[in-house]
Amino acid sequence: MKFLRKNPLISNILLMIAVSIAIVIILLLGLGHYTKHGDAVIVPPLQGLSWQDAEAKLKAQGLRGEVVDSNYYEHLAPGSVYESLPEAGAKVKPGRIIFLTVNATSPKLVQLPSNLEGMSMRQAKATLEGLGFRIAQIRQVPGEFEGLTVGVEDTKGLSLAPGTKLEAQSSLVLLVTGNTPLSLEDLSTTPDQPVMPEETPIPPASPEEEESWW
Repeated sequence: MKFLRKNPLISNILLMIAVSIAIVIILLLGLGHYTKHGDAVIVPPLQGLSWQDAEAKLKAQGLRGEVVDSNYYEHLAPGSVYESLPEAGAKVKPGRIIFLTVNATSPKLVQLPSNLEGMSMRQAKATLEGLGFRIAQIRQVPGEFEGLTVGVEDTKGLSLAPGTKLEAQSSLVLLVTGNTPLSLEDLSTTPDQPVMPEETPIPPASPEEEESWW
């Protein structure tokens, strides 16, 4: 102590070091408390619950829910939770926001393309299925070439014009030219290009006909 009294500079330096260490310790303890270091909450399963029930379940766990997207899933009730991010079972800190995707109340509307006419059967089927439609049947109609798409109907036989808006996953009937009975399974072997009418081969002339010509 006498040494420190005789050397105030050293005393002040040691005091500053002690104060700095104390400040660092206080900051670390405060930061750990602020970030809830070591605390974890498990995200509960929410799929299939209504938005209100999911929110209540999250709140009971010290979490918050926020709807960020909606899609239509026919196997779920409208407005119910489809998935969460982070997923169920994940460990998160208390107060964390859980992002939810919910089931829309009705399917979205999709517009029929305007360029189906003249497509090959396989290409038209792929185009419609890529938009979310279902091909329930292929119906053949008279035409000059085989395998060309000429239109689309609903399952009740109503003709659908290009640009018509229908619910996604609607079942459609594809109208294709041809006379050979086809099914949906036939698409795996049906050529992409229309089949042109075959010309009747001309039989070669007999030797007698060649001699009579001269």
